[in-house]
Amino acid sequence: MRALFLGAHPDDVEVCAGGTVAKLTSREWEIFIATPNLGTDRTSEARAAAPMLGALYWPWHPDAPQRAVIVFLEQYKYDLIVTPSPQDSHQEHREVAELGYALARKNNVELWHMNTGIPGGLAISPNLNHFMTFGVPESQAKSDALQAHGSQWDKYGGWKWHNTIMARDEHYGGLVGALFAEGYERIFSVG
Repeated sequence: MRALFLGAHPDDVEVCAGGTVAKLTSREWEIFIATPNLGTDRTSEARAAAPMLGALYWPWHPDAPQRAVIVFLEQYKYDLIVTPSPQDSHQEHREVAELGYALARKNNVELWHMNTGIPGGLAISPNLNHFMTFGVPESQAKSDALQAHGSQWDKYGGWKWHNTIMARDEHYGGLVGALFAEGYERIFSVG
């Protein structure tokens, strides 16, 4: 099985779906994380973080036309594509959601929208209908991957930023009877 996780920024997938990525890779999924290349430091951080989750990182040029990015991403056939929501409050998240939707529709692939909401930050998605649960090993991998994003660590308050994200995962886990979970809007399922 193979999945593509699309983020608008190099840390989006780790923040919103790092536990899911770690769980899927532990189940022998091949995972690709793809984001626009936003500069040397951010790209280097993403390249360091992805293997902590068992994934590969692919940056694309942020000014590339959507068609060129789709051709680049279609190097492999995916079973699942995960993107931000097209209703997200952040314009760049919405643009990447459109890209993921086009790719999923063209290839008839299951599509999930990840919850980019962070308490005290971006609005939490109101349409969560699927939770991916995970345990301590995946939570630790996510924690390590978050710490690899040093520029964001410094910008958003270090441990306070980290602990807010991890507390959200514990909250969602509690809602579904697990230690940790990440919320998604499951758009469609093929098969």
